[in-house]
Amino acid sequence: MKLAVYTVMIGPSNVEAAADMVANAGYDGIEWRIHPEWHISPADLPRHAKQYAQLAEERGIATSGFSTYIPISDLKTLDAVFAGAAEMEAMEVRVNVPRYDGKKPYPRLLDEAKRDLKGVADLAKRHGIKATVEMHHGGIIIDSAYSMRLVEGFDPAQIGVIYDPGNMVHEGFERWQMGMELLGDYLARVHVKNAKWVSGPKDSQGMGRWKAEWAPLDDGVVHWGDVINALKAVGYEGWLSLEDFHSGMPVDRRLKSAQELLTRLIKD
Repeated sequence: MKLAVYTVMIGPSNVEAAADMVANAGYDGIEWRIHPEWHISPADLPRHAKQYAQLAEERGIATSGFSTYIPISDLKTLDAVFAGAAEMEAMEVRVNVPRYDGKKPYPRLLDEAKRDLKGVADLAKRHGIKATVEMHHGGIIIDSAYSMRLVEGFDPAQIGVIYDPGNMVHEGFERWQMGMELLGDYLARVHVKNAKWVSGPKDSQGMGRWKAEWAPLDDGVVHWGDVINALKAVGYEGWLSLEDFHSGMPVDRRLKSAQELLTRLIKD
Protein backbone atom coordinates (compact mmCIF):
# COMPACT_ATOMS: atom_id res chain seq x y z
CA MET A 1 0.00 0.00 0.00
CA LYS A 2 1.08 3.57 -0.72
CA LEU A 3 0.56 6.68 1.40
CA ALA A 4 -0.85 9.97 0.13
CA VAL A 5 -2.33 13.13 1.63
CA TYR A 6 -5.63 14.64 0.58
CA THR A 7 -4.82 18.34 0.69
CA VAL A 8 -8.17 19.36 2.21
CA MET A 9 -6.62 18.63 5.63
CA ILE A 10 -3.80 21.11 5.00
CA GLY A 11 -6.21 24.00 4.64
CA PRO A 12 -5.91 27.12 2.47
CA SER A 13 -2.42 27.46 0.99
CA ASN A 14 -0.76 27.70 -2.38
CA VAL A 15 -0.03 24.50 -4.26
CA GLU A 16 3.73 24.75 -3.73
CA ALA A 17 3.38 24.95 0.06
CA ALA A 18 0.94 22.04 0.12
CA ALA A 19 3.21 19.85 -2.00
CA ASP A 20 6.22 20.76 0.15
CA MET A 21 4.41 19.70 3.33
CA VAL A 22 3.40 16.35 1.83
CA ALA A 23 6.86 15.60 0.47
CA ASN A 24 8.67 16.69 3.64
CA ALA A 25 6.51 14.35 5.73
CA GLY A 26 7.63 11.36 3.68
CA TYR A 27 4.49 10.52 1.69
CA ASP A 28 4.41 8.80 -1.69
CA GLY A 29 1.66 10.87 -3.27
CA ILE A 30 -0.69 13.82 -3.11
CA GLU A 31 -4.46 13.89 -3.65
CA TRP A 32 -5.39 17.38 -4.74
CA ARG A 33 -8.47 19.23 -3.54
CA ILE A 34 -10.16 20.58 -6.67
CA HIS A 35 -12.26 23.56 -5.64
CA PRO A 36 -12.68 27.20 -6.76
CA GLU A 37 -11.22 28.46 -3.46
CA TRP A 38 -8.19 26.16 -3.01
CA HIS A 39 -5.98 24.25 -3.85
CA ILE A 40 -6.64 23.85 -7.58
CA SER A 41 -9.57 25.54 -9.28
CA PRO A 42 -11.52 23.47 -11.82
CA ALA A 43 -11.29 26.45 -14.17
CA ASP A 44 -7.48 26.58 -13.91
CA LEU A 45 -6.83 22.87 -14.19
CA PRO A 46 -7.08 22.39 -17.98
CA ARG A 47 -4.64 25.26 -18.64
CA HIS A 48 -2.10 24.42 -15.94
CA ALA A 49 -2.24 20.62 -15.69
CA LYS A 50 1.35 20.11 -16.82
CA GLN A 51 2.58 22.72 -14.34
CA TYR A 52 0.83 20.96 -11.44
CA ALA A 53 2.15 17.58 -12.54
CA GLN A 54 5.70 18.93 -12.71
CA LEU A 55 5.32 20.54 -9.29
CA ALA A 56 4.66 17.14 -7.69
CA GLU A 57 7.27 15.34 -9.77
CA GLU A 58 9.99 17.78 -8.73
CA ARG A 59 9.28 16.90 -5.10
CA GLY A 60 9.39 13.16 -5.71
CA ILE A 61 5.70 12.54 -5.10
CA ALA A 62 3.02 11.12 -7.37
CA THR A 63 -0.34 12.70 -8.12
CA SER A 64 -2.52 9.99 -6.59
CA GLY A 65 -5.81 11.56 -7.63
CA PHE A 66 -8.20 14.48 -7.45
CA SER A 67 -11.13 15.07 -5.14
CA THR A 68 -13.68 17.44 -6.61
CA TYR A 69 -16.98 18.74 -5.28
CA ILE A 70 -18.58 18.67 -8.71
CA PRO A 71 -21.98 16.94 -8.86
CA ILE A 72 -22.34 13.97 -11.17
CA SER A 73 -24.98 15.90 -13.10
CA ASP A 74 -22.46 18.58 -14.21
CA LEU A 75 -20.90 16.72 -17.12
CA LYS A 76 -19.53 19.86 -18.79
CA THR A 77 -17.31 20.77 -15.82
CA LEU A 78 -16.35 17.14 -15.23
CA ASP A 79 -15.30 16.78 -18.87
CA ALA A 80 -12.73 19.58 -18.45
CA VAL A 81 -11.50 18.23 -15.11
CA PHE A 82 -11.15 14.69 -16.48
CA ALA A 83 -9.11 16.06 -19.39
CA GLY A 84 -6.76 17.81 -16.95
CA ALA A 85 -6.52 14.70 -14.79
CA ALA A 86 -5.55 12.57 -17.77
CA GLU A 87 -2.83 15.06 -18.72
CA MET A 88 -1.46 14.93 -15.16
CA GLU A 89 -1.79 11.13 -15.05
CA ALA A 90 -4.03 11.52 -12.01
CA MET A 91 -6.06 8.49 -12.88
CA GLU A 92 -8.76 8.79 -10.19
CA VAL A 93 -11.16 11.73 -9.79
CA ARG A 94 -13.78 11.95 -7.05
CA VAL A 95 -17.20 13.18 -8.13
CA ASN A 96 -20.10 14.18 -5.88
CA VAL A 97 -23.24 12.09 -5.50
CA PRO A 98 -26.52 13.46 -4.08
CA ARG A 99 -27.18 13.96 -0.40
CA TYR A 100 -30.17 12.44 1.38
CA ASP A 101 -32.28 14.85 3.44
CA GLY A 102 -35.61 13.02 3.45
CA LYS A 103 -37.28 15.49 1.09
CA LYS A 104 -36.95 13.26 -1.98
CA PRO A 105 -37.43 9.47 -1.58
CA TYR A 106 -34.22 7.48 -1.69
CA PRO A 107 -35.36 5.24 -4.61
CA ARG A 108 -35.86 8.34 -6.78
CA LEU A 109 -32.49 9.76 -5.76
CA LEU A 110 -30.83 6.45 -6.59
CA ASP A 111 -32.45 6.17 -10.02
CA GLU A 112 -31.47 9.75 -10.90
CA ALA A 113 -27.91 9.21 -9.65
CA LYS A 114 -27.54 6.04 -11.72
CA ARG A 115 -28.61 7.91 -14.85
CA ASP A 116 -26.15 10.72 -14.13
CA LEU A 117 -23.37 8.27 -13.31
CA LYS A 118 -23.80 6.65 -16.73
CA GLY A 119 -22.77 9.96 -18.30
CA VAL A 120 -19.82 10.21 -15.90
CA ALA A 121 -18.71 6.67 -16.78
CA ASP A 122 -18.81 7.49 -20.49
CA LEU A 123 -16.63 10.57 -19.89
CA ALA A 124 -14.21 8.58 -17.73
CA LYS A 125 -13.82 5.96 -20.44
CA ARG A 126 -13.19 8.61 -23.09
CA HIS A 127 -10.45 10.26 -21.00
CA GLY A 128 -8.93 7.01 -19.73
CA ILE A 129 -9.47 7.78 -16.03
CA LYS A 130 -11.60 6.39 -13.19
CA ALA A 131 -14.34 8.43 -11.51
CA THR A 132 -14.76 7.65 -7.82
CA VAL A 133 -17.64 8.18 -5.41
CA GLU A 134 -16.99 8.47 -1.68
CA MET A 135 -18.80 6.86 1.23
CA HIS A 136 -20.01 9.86 3.19
CA HIS A 137 -22.45 10.51 6.01
CA GLY A 138 -25.47 12.46 4.84
CA GLY A 139 -25.20 11.11 1.30
CA ILE A 140 -26.81 8.25 -0.59
CA ILE A 141 -23.76 6.00 -0.19
CA ILE A 142 -22.82 5.62 3.47
CA ASP A 143 -21.33 2.12 3.41
CA SER A 144 -20.38 -0.68 1.03
CA ALA A 145 -23.94 -1.96 0.57
CA TYR A 146 -25.34 1.45 -0.37
CA SER A 147 -22.31 2.06 -2.58
CA MET A 148 -22.94 -1.17 -4.48
CA ARG A 149 -26.56 -0.21 -5.09
CA LEU A 150 -25.21 2.79 -7.00
CA VAL A 151 -22.15 1.42 -8.81
CA GLU A 152 -23.08 -2.19 -9.54
CA GLY A 153 -23.33 -2.78 -13.27
CA PHE A 154 -20.75 -0.15 -14.17
CA ASP A 155 -17.27 -1.12 -15.33
CA PRO A 156 -14.89 -0.84 -12.32
CA ALA A 157 -12.29 0.47 -14.74
CA GLN A 158 -14.39 3.63 -15.04
CA ILE A 159 -16.29 3.82 -11.73
CA GLY A 160 -14.88 3.10 -8.26
CA VAL A 161 -15.61 3.69 -4.58
CA ILE A 162 -13.56 5.56 -1.99
CA TYR A 163 -13.71 3.49 1.20
CA ASP A 164 -13.90 5.80 4.24
CA PRO A 165 -14.03 4.17 7.69
CA GLY A 166 -13.89 7.54 9.48
CA ASN A 167 -17.02 8.73 7.71
CA MET A 168 -18.70 5.43 8.59
CA VAL A 169 -18.36 6.23 12.29
CA HIS A 170 -20.82 9.07 11.66
CA GLU A 171 -23.16 6.87 9.63
CA GLY A 172 -22.92 3.45 7.99
CA PHE A 173 -20.61 1.44 10.28
CA GLU A 174 -19.91 -2.10 9.04
CA ARG A 175 -17.48 -4.99 9.38
CA TRP A 176 -14.40 -3.92 7.46
CA GLN A 177 -13.43 -7.04 5.55
CA MET A 178 -17.00 -7.99 4.67
CA GLY A 179 -17.62 -4.54 3.20
CA MET A 180 -14.39 -4.66 1.22
CA GLU A 181 -15.27 -8.10 -0.11
CA LEU A 182 -18.65 -6.77 -1.20
CA LEU A 183 -17.01 -3.90 -3.11
CA GLY A 184 -14.54 -6.20 -4.84
CA ASP A 185 -12.98 -4.49 -7.84
CA TYR A 186 -14.91 -1.28 -7.11
CA LEU A 187 -12.63 -0.60 -4.10
CA ALA A 188 -10.55 2.21 -5.58
CA ARG A 189 -9.03 4.28 -2.77
CA VAL A 190 -9.10 4.56 1.04
CA HIS A 191 -9.45 7.80 3.00
CA VAL A 192 -7.77 7.77 6.40
CA LYS A 193 -9.20 9.61 9.41
CA ASN A 194 -10.90 8.76 12.71
CA ALA A 195 -13.92 9.79 14.75
CA LYS A 196 -15.58 9.03 18.08
CA TRP A 197 -19.04 9.33 19.62
CA VAL A 198 -19.70 11.84 22.43
CA SER A 199 -22.86 12.47 24.42
CA GLY A 200 -24.68 15.78 24.40
CA PRO A 201 -27.51 17.33 26.41
CA LYS A 202 -30.98 15.79 26.35
CA ASP A 203 -33.44 17.17 23.82
CA SER A 204 -36.99 18.45 24.31
CA GLN A 205 -38.28 14.88 24.48
CA GLY A 206 -35.92 14.01 27.30
CA MET A 207 -33.72 11.87 25.05
CA GLY A 208 -29.94 12.08 25.00
CA ARG A 209 -28.40 13.15 21.71
CA TRP A 210 -25.05 11.60 20.82
CA LYS A 211 -22.91 12.93 18.00
CA ALA A 212 -19.73 11.97 16.19
CA GLU A 213 -16.61 14.14 16.41
CA TRP A 214 -13.25 13.85 14.70
CA ALA A 215 -10.63 12.05 16.77
CA PRO A 216 -6.87 11.36 16.66
CA LEU A 217 -5.93 8.69 14.16
CA ASP A 218 -4.81 6.31 16.91
CA ASP A 219 -7.64 6.97 19.37
CA GLY A 220 -11.10 6.73 17.81
CA VAL A 221 -13.74 4.17 16.91
CA VAL A 222 -11.74 3.04 13.86
CA HIS A 223 -8.86 0.70 14.71
CA TRP A 224 -6.63 1.36 11.75
CA GLY A 225 -4.59 -1.76 12.38
CA ASP A 226 -7.76 -3.80 11.87
CA VAL A 227 -8.67 -1.86 8.71
CA ILE A 228 -5.22 -2.34 7.19
CA ASN A 229 -5.28 -6.05 8.04
CA ALA A 230 -8.66 -6.32 6.30
CA LEU A 231 -7.24 -4.51 3.27
CA LYS A 232 -4.35 -6.96 3.18
CA ALA A 233 -6.80 -9.87 3.40
CA VAL A 234 -8.64 -8.71 0.26
CA GLY A 235 -5.39 -8.04 -1.61
CA TYR A 236 -5.62 -4.25 -1.68
CA GLU A 237 -2.37 -2.56 -2.73
CA GLY A 238 -3.58 0.94 -3.58
CA TRP A 239 -3.54 4.35 -1.93
CA LEU A 240 -4.21 5.18 1.71
CA SER A 241 -4.95 8.89 1.53
CA LEU A 242 -4.76 10.84 4.79
CA GLU A 243 -7.70 13.16 5.47
CA ASP A 244 -7.21 13.79 9.20
CA PHE A 245 -9.49 16.57 10.44
CA HIS A 246 -8.61 16.28 14.14
CA SER A 247 -7.05 19.56 15.25
CA GLY A 248 -5.11 18.32 18.26
CA MET A 249 -1.71 19.21 16.77
CA PRO A 250 -0.31 21.40 13.96
CA VAL A 251 -0.75 20.06 10.45
CA ASP A 252 2.94 19.36 9.83
CA ARG A 253 3.21 17.28 13.01
CA ARG A 254 -0.08 15.53 12.23
CA LEU A 255 1.23 14.59 8.79
CA LYS A 256 4.47 13.16 10.14
CA SER A 257 2.80 11.33 13.03
CA ALA A 258 0.29 9.71 10.69
CA GLN A 259 2.98 8.73 8.21
CA GLU A 260 4.93 6.95 10.93
CA LEU A 261 1.83 5.22 12.34
CA LEU A 262 0.52 4.02 8.97
CA THR A 263 3.96 2.85 7.84
CA ARG A 264 4.26 0.76 11.00
CA LEU A 265 0.75 -0.70 10.65
CA ILE A 266 1.37 -1.66 7.03
CA LYS A 267 4.57 -3.47 8.02
CA ASP A 268 3.02 -5.30 11.01
